[in-house]
Amino acid sequence: MLSVNGGERFFFEMDEVESITAITDIVPPSQHRQEHPYSH
Repeated sequence: MLSVNGGERFFFEMDEVESITAITDIVPPSQHRQEHPYSH
């Protein structure tokens, strides 16, 4: 049971990290600010 729980937790963390990385890769804050300075 411990092995399954650990694996699930690991996959969950990986999924979160992947989501964050994807968002950052699509719209980086620095680039977004440079392209649209009046947006912020």
